[in-house]
Amino acid sequence: MMLYISESVLHFIQTESANHPPERSGAILGPVGQPIITRFHFDLDEEAQTSSASYLPSPQLTSAGAAARNDRKTKV
Repeated sequence: MMLYISESVLHFIQTESANHPPERSGAILGPVGQPIITRFHFDLDEEAQTSSASYLPSPQLTSAGAAARNDRKTKV
């Protein structure tokens, strides 16, 4: 299956990722059941744990992703 990323998400990641330290991550979101990424949220909380080989999201980002899934409009 091919996964599509909207140009606005690509532009956001390209421009915003330079404003944050390396190994920062986030959540990709899109419409349920469709192979497209329409939003990206950086995990800017200090509780996120990162290393050169791993990423553990912050509780805030995890909660936001769960809320998006429960909303049934988007999925992580």
